Amino acid sequence: MPIGAITMILANVGLQIYNNWCGSRQNKQLQQKREEFERTARERNTQRMWQLMREGQELTRQLEEEKHQQRLEELKNDIGSLLQKLTYAATINNWPLNVLPIVMKNQALGNLLANQEESIALHCIFTPSNSLEFNRTVFPRIEEALEAYCNQHWSVMSDHPILFYSGAWKSQQSPTEVQIDSMRTALSNLPTLLITPFFRPNDGKLVFHVRIWGVGASSCDEFSIPEIEPTDFQRNYKTGDDYVNDTELMDELIEDLVPYLQCLIGYMADTYFWSSLGKAPHLPLLLTNGTINTDGMKYLVDDTREYYDNLLEEGQKKSKEQPFAENHLQNLIAGCSCIWDEETVNKKNVEIVLNAVCSLTRKQYDSLRELTQRESLNTIDINVLNIIIDLLRRFGFVKEAEWIEVEKSESVTVKAREEEKKSNYTQECQTLESTDIIYLKELANLNDAYALFRLGELYEYSIVGEYDLNKAKVYYEKSIKGNCCLAIIKNEIDRYKKDKHYNKEQIEEQIEELQLLFSNNNCQSILYSVELSHLGIYDLLEKDELLAILDIVEDSNHPYAYYLGANIIIDCYGNKYPSKIIDLLKKSANLGYVSAQLLLADIYKEGTFVSKSSEKCIKYNKLAAAQGSAEAFTNLGICILEGFGMKKSKEKAIEMFEMAAELGDKDAQLFLNR
Repeated sequence: MPIGAITMILANVGLQIYNNWCGSRQNKQLQQKREEFERTARERNTQRMWQLMREGQELTRQLEEEKHQQRLEELKNDIGSLLQKLTYAATINNWPLNVLPIVMKNQALGNLLANQEESIALHCIFTPSNSLEFNRTVFPRIEEALEAYCNQHWSVMSDHPILFYSGAWKSQQSPTEVQIDSMRTALSNLPTLLITPFFRPNDGKLVFHVRIWGVGASSCDEFSIPEIEPTDFQRNYKTGDDYVNDTELMDELIEDLVPYLQCLIGYMADTYFWSSLGKAPHLPLLLTNGTINTDGMKYLVDDTREYYDNLLEEGQKKSKEQPFAENHLQNLIAGCSCIWDEETVNKKNVEIVLNAVCSLTRKQYDSLRELTQRESLNTIDINVLNIIIDLLRRFGFVKEAEWIEVEKSESVTVKAREEEKKSNYTQECQTLESTDIIYLKELANLNDAYALFRLGELYEYSIVGEYDLNKAKVYYEKSIKGNCCLAIIKNEIDRYKKDKHYNKEQIEEQIEELQLLFSNNNCQSILYSVELSHLGIYDLLEKDELLAILDIVEDSNHPYAYYLGANIIIDCYGNKYPSKIIDLLKKSANLGYVSAQLLLADIYKEGTFVSKSSEKCIKYNKLAAAQGSAEAFTNLGICILEGFGMKKSKEKAIEMFEMAAELGDKDAQLFLNR
């Protein structure tokens, strides 16, 4: 066929489709595309014409979804007119039902308005099987029973409306994939359940294919719907069975199939209404009140119990992954209470509550008793406690809720006191960061224990350029008398380093105050917490936390922080990180901390972590000696005696030892007595 003829055919077909679309929607966008289509057809641009048709189809599909409610309202007002506009030839030719989609949508709207429901009813269609004999004899009776079941026990006696379409299928054949696709397209906005009996060719076993789609029904896909197959049926229902002449056989078949299908529809309806709206299941009630005949079919109750168990489990998993209202889960349990015993119901309610609390607090609780422990409650925010109390009441745990109410009031008081205590240390923390000696001495004259401690630090660590260990000791002693927790703890740490003795009770009395300072990010309290843990005197921090916290205090510009960090790395890792050790010690030494200067001098003399360097050994000893360190003078004397980095001279060495001895160094006195 010539290209020109193909183009004109496409143009004619395309124009007809676009006219239908535009006539039914009165849509400007579609009108514009129609005009472009006409122009393109005249230009005989076949590729662009096909593209415009696809774009128009996609636009129409989007409008169908967005304006669903509006269309239903239009249906209500003018059914005849809309029917003519919407049921175009392509749909009608492939439509497998006797009832048109527009009628089904109008019925859904009527049900929605009449019952004032928040959701559209679930439309249920039972189709013929792939067996003509089954369709002719058994199918009508089953369909009739299911229609009565859905209309009476779901649409009338529950808030789970099911519209069952009896006799809706046009042919006596099982639906084809083309027909199913046509239904899915035309009823994409309508919650639809399609059940198809199917005799397996390999063994003659009867199974059921289930399909569900539409607004709200799509939420069912979020939950695993198990393969629906009546495996407990003992007999294969083959086409050769004489259902017409054997009444007993027919009755037996109906008695087997109808209860099973009633449960199957119930599973789907409950999943739809629960997953989309959180409504409690209705099927368990029908199973236990005798509506569904389960005589000789105990497996139906057992399978139902298992089905809702799995549904609840999946719902709980979803509640951890994303927000999923606890009332959904609560309603599911409430609806299943007639098939679960009291103990099971209580256990499941506890699980939901604990999972919800875990999500709120990021803490794991294994029981309600553990949750209501005073220690647990004191760590939970007041606002979160209120949510937990409400949650417990909703799930029937009234005693536990009342207990938390009492503890909450006490906790409020406790937390308020803690916050007050914390705020009281704000000024102290500012004092501990000060380098203003005049200001600190003014506070010291008023017996401010924290100012006295800070003055001790300034002189011990040479923070303001003046090293005087004797002055530091005097200020520390006065601070201890003033009951400064930092001074007391430092004193116990120094005692431990000297002779491995310390007063644990004395330290324990200071822990609360130390932690309050810690919570204010006070550098000294962090350092002493680290050192107490590192030395094993009092466990406050784990090994990994020690290094992490020291990384934080590196920015504090505190010489002792660098020195302590280097020593912890040495003790924990040996010579694994030499560059880190040297870097920290240099930072401390450059800030004037004598202990860091002496340690660096020793490292360069012995070649620990780094290569030996007489030059650097002498350099750091001289820096320490310049600040009046007796040990530094002794070290310099030894270097002169050995000729390490300095010219050998016994006379010069003796001068160094004499200076060290005057400053109180015992090792220097030993050298002088030789």
